Amino acid sequence: MTTPLSPVARPASIAMLVALVLAAAIHELWRADWTWIPGGMALFGFLLLEWRRLAPAAQRLAAIVIALGTGLPLANLIPVDTLHKALDQALYLGFFVTALGVLQDTAAGSPLIRRAGTVLLSQPPGRRYSVLTAGGALMGVLLNLGALSLLGTMIAQANESLRAETGDRIAGIRLRRMSLAVLRGFCTVPLWSPTSMSMPLVFMALPSLTFLDILPVGGSIALALLTLGWMLDRMTYPRRPQAAQPPIDLSPLMQLLGLVLLIPALGLGVATALDIRSITAILLIVPCIALAWQWVQQRGFGAERPLRAARQILLGRTLPSLPDLRSEITIFAASGALGILLMPLVDVEVLGALVHSMGLGKGMVLAAGFLFISGMSFLGLNPIVSVTLVMGVYPRIPGFSFEPIHLAMMALSGWSVAVGLSPLSASVRIAARSVGVEAAVLGLRWNRSYGVAATLLLTCAMMLTGEFG
Repeated sequence: MTTPLSPVARPASIAMLVALVLAAAIHELWRADWTWIPGGMALFGFLLLEWRRLAPAAQRLAAIVIALGTGLPLANLIPVDTLHKALDQALYLGFFVTALGVLQDTAAGSPLIRRAGTVLLSQPPGRRYSVLTAGGALMGVLLNLGALSLLGTMIAQANESLRAETGDRIAGIRLRRMSLAVLRGFCTVPLWSPTSMSMPLVFMALPSLTFLDILPVGGSIALALLTLGWMLDRMTYPRRPQAAQPPIDLSPLMQLLGLVLLIPALGLGVATALDIRSITAILLIVPCIALAWQWVQQRGFGAERPLRAARQILLGRTLPSLPDLRSEITIFAASGALGILLMPLVDVEVLGALVHSMGLGKGMVLAAGFLFISGMSFLGLNPIVSVTLVMGVYPRIPGFSFEPIHLAMMALSGWSVAVGLSPLSASVRIAARSVGVEAAVLGLRWNRSYGVAATLLLTCAMMLTGEFG
């Protein structure tokens, strides 16, 4: 049962989130070292205000991080400076989730998203998988996990409405194909989207990289995985001759694609003008994008003063809704801090000696990192923690010199596989709940062949990249 908010709690929580965002933004713009103090106070204030409404998993993770942050320095296991770094990472990830929450709230209420979802589900069997997997990726950029919930619910409702007409067997096949198409498309987003949580972690660990460095390689891997999924679908469900289908208006999907492309384009322009990281620039302009999106929508609704109406929606609906992201903010912030706190506990000298004694080359070490990130998700370890840990340790292993782009692709590939297979991952759980099946059924039974094939393919790619890249 959800604990009700006091009349003061909601405004206070909003104020704490605004202070957190401002502190993180000032730190990113001017590299101000003092921002961790007001930012940290805002983060802990938000946790205190929202503690009883947090999901149990968020409470446990936050408690573990607070205990380690207190106990490890007292036991002289980590330097105090590590706490500063951990808090900076937590603040930035909290900023990331909060800023994108503005965009996601705008997208969730958009008629364009609903129209695009209807187009996706109305495709004939021959092109249903390919269109749905592309749509899952596009919507994942704007809605994040909300894309799985929205499309999954629409898939389940559409499937049930046709069950009496098609029979249980066809309904089951349709549910499986459509669910996998959306999930596989969504799980390629960490490889190329600037709105994915994977990106800030990579850029923080590898500051020499830019979004334009990652996009061609990550996009190519994403395209390969999408093709792999399409091939497996065709092999499992061969295409049969069908009657000619009437053309379907794809303009909502084209508009959605234009919006998805606009976000990184604007971000890169602002990043160049302000000489900041592209991911930070995107976070800074998200409120402007949301305001412009709402303005267009209000004009379409016939509002007399669309800009004023859009501003009222952002201030009256979107801003008050941000504390509802309490569990997401806590989990992402705490996971980022946990990876930083654990990093000094790894003895890289011992690890380097072990790697050399086993005769492992760069390719095998990269493959091991990829398998660690993807494998730990089956133990319930959030990829934020495993990626932060691996990205912090690998550049320090004696005797190895990894290219930054190779480390980035190792981390992003591992993340992509992890969130699409593990029944403990949020994406698999949300997708499975939305279509009415168990998470283990969707992740381990239905998606098993794709997961095995993708893991083998990417493991070989890591080995070849390390040896010949």
